[in-house]
Amino acid sequence: MYTAEWLRKKRNELKLTREQLANLSDVSHFTIEGIEQKKYLGSNKTWEMLVLALGEDFNSEKVPQKPTSDIVKNADWLKSKRLEYNITQQELADSLAIHLRTITNIEQGKRVGSLNTWKKINAFFEKNSNKY
Repeated sequence: MYTAEWLRKKRNELKLTREQLANLSDVSHFTIEGIEQKKYLGSNKTWEMLVLALGEDFNSEKVPQKPTSDIVKNADWLKSKRLEYNITQQELADSLAIHLRTITNIEQGKRVGSLNTWKKINAFFEKNSNKY
């Protein structure tokens, strides 16, 4: 399976910086950094471009898959909690000092959300539980 560790190891073996790999693969160095820091998994196309740029044969079966049930569960929980508190996505994002897009992507199941984001979300709802 292609993993953050695999990517980092292959990149280091070839003595490539993220920027160099980005130029070789046409994948943003921010995307490469996000994958290596386990902020997101990367799409099939992203992995294909990275693997080929690293001189390996691409195998789509090795692309990490999102644990769909957990994503759906988290998306549903966040949306229902936010609606229970009668706040908009923008109000929640502003309260957490994160981008609106982050909340939207989590609620739509497009992103899992980082550990730091979930800490902020949980702290917000715990702190405000008696206000709503």
